[in-house]
Parts: sequence; C-alpha cells; structure tokens
Amino acid sequence: MGNVFLNWIARGRAALCVLSVLGFVCGAVSAQTITYRAKLDGASEAPPNSSMGTGTLRAIFNNSVSATTMRLIVNFSGLTGNSTVAHIHCCTTMPRSATAGVATDMTAFPSGGTSGTYDRTFDMTLTSSYSSTFLTSSGGTAALAFQRLIANIASGNAYFNLHSTAFGGGEIRGFFTLEPSLDVDVSNATTKFHALTDGLIMVRYMLAITGAPLVSGALGPTATRTDPVQIKTFLDATRMAYDIDGNGSVDAATDGVLIVRYLMGIRDGALVQDALGLDASRTSPDDVASYMLTLMP
Repeated sequence: MGNVFLNWIARGRAALCVLSVLGFVCGAVSAQTITYRAKLDGASEAPPNSSMGTGTLRAIFNNSVSATTMRLIVNFSGLTGNSTVAHIHCCTTMPRSATAGVATDMTAFPSGGTSGTYDRTFDMTLTSSYSSTFLTSSGGTAALAFQRLIANIASGNAYFNLHSTAFGGGEIRGFFTLEPSLDVDVSNATTKFHALTDGLIMVRYMLAITGAPLVSGALGPTATRTDPVQIKTFLDATRMAYDIDGNGSVDAATDGVLIVRYLMGIRDGALVQDALGLDASRTSPDDVASYMLTLMP
C-alpha cells in the first residue's frame, strides 16, 4: 500500500482511484486532545468598539484518563486602556453573537498594561476552575460544567473576553473556532504530521471516503483521535483551511497531493509540479510551504 501511495503522490493527478479502495477495518476510541483558537479584537465585542487592540488565543483541552485540563495561551497588544481581567463567557443563545455570563476566570491574568502574554493550564476537575454561577447552572459538579463548556465552545456559543480600564465590559474578544491542523489523528512526535497517516487520511477525506475505510491502516501508533466519525467532524469543521493552493476548493488531486508531498519533505519546484488547481492563488513553492506551516501548530 505504501509504495502505491507514494507513486501516486509522485505522479500528481494520476491513479486517484487507487486510494478509494484502501482499507476497510479499524478500531475506535475517543479523541483526548482538541485545540481551539480565537482572534481577539474590538470589532467582535457586543456592541463593537473602536479599539485598535488585537490578540490571539489558543485553548488546548485534554480529556484523558489521567487528566482533564484546559491550557490557555493568550497574546495581546495595542489596548486603549490597561488590561484588568479576562474571562471565558458562556453560553450565548445564538452562535458567534450576543453576550453571556462568566464561565471561567483567568487566574493571574496580566493586568495594568496595554500588552501582555498569558500561558496557564487549569485543572478542570476542580470546581474552582469555574465561576460559581456557571457551576451551579451546569448541575453543580466540575464534570458537568466541563461537558457544558466544551459543548458550547464547539457550537460557537462561548467566547474569550479581555476587559480594560477603557472598556469595562470588554475591549477585545473572540469566539472559539477549531484550530486546523495537519495532525489529523492527534499523535505524539513520532507520527505527528506524517504523510502515510495524516496525509493519507486527508486524501481519503477529500475523496469523500467515510466510515472505517477513512482510517483503516492510516492511524499512527500513538494516535488519540481514531474514531472515523470524529475525524470527519474535525475535517468538516476546518475543511477550507486545507485549500492549500488558494483556489476556493479542496481537492485530493491538488491540495491532497501538496499536503502529502510536503509531509514527505518534498520542497521547491517538485512540491507544486502538476499539483496546482485552476485559478490557484498560492502557486510558488515558498508560498505553499509557508502556508503549510500555519497548519502545523
């Protein structure tokens, strides 16, 4: 299977039918790690404000046998006022709009400046990781609060809000969105961003292969996202990020080939040869490689 796949990649558009029949059986376990991100700005506040401040957020959730954690990585700059506090708010009645109450407080969030960084991991099994109101309305236990928070982040009904002395109700905020990643099966470093695991799964996905055949024989030995339904849901939610050549569509014979070639270490002209779609806007090897790096957080 490996040789057939590598030959197909080397030849670009040829032999697409080979991949449509690869693999039929696999096991399934729940994903343990999922990452979201948010772009923070004044225009996303409710109501919008004129702040020139900006920020970024990465939220990494782990729900495994050994730990249930939330790691928040925040960078912000250019605030109108000095930062005061920050929160995750949940749960809005409409996705990506309106406001909601505080769900979690950001312990030790940097205050008193117009820029800063924050990197903290929370133990989400502790009731102290949630606001008392959110905890009570979620059923009174940390487990139920965590389930509710994760569900509403996934549905677009939770946001991160940074408050300042100039905007007490919030100067910059952003709703959570899934972070696209070429590490489809969420593996450790051994098979993270791997052509014959992540790359193969993505090509199969682009060929509309679903169910067990999507992942059969294509999961890394340390994969934690192995359920084909979960993998398809993740790729559906982040699909347009994999429009590597920037032509407005996601295609196995172009974008899929580019992804696998890049993961194989192919660079320069060989990376893009015969693998760019009609009306591609990202055509040079350097542009393609630079964009690929944004998908490898």
